[in-house]
Amino acid sequence: MGSCPLMNGGEHEAVQENDEPKQDLKPESETDFFSTMAADGYSFEINGEGEVTAMILRADGKDIAIQRIQQRGARQVRGR
Repeated sequence: MGSCPLMNGGEHEAVQENDEPKQDLKPESETDFFSTMAADGYSFEINGEGEVTAMILRADGKDIAIQRIQQRGARQVRGR
């Protein structure tokens, strides 16, 4: 099972896919971001309460939906 944690670095966001190096993200809009190190794009789905519920990774011509898990759940997944 892969992972793609989203990190808030203060002034910017970053992701780290599996064992790849961390990629800084730059905004294109409120919900769309692009990687500074790859051709990947990222979009965030937001519910009616303004909470992010999923991230869409756009890579190699594919859209890959990644569901959000809370930090507690992430620790459980990593422990498997």
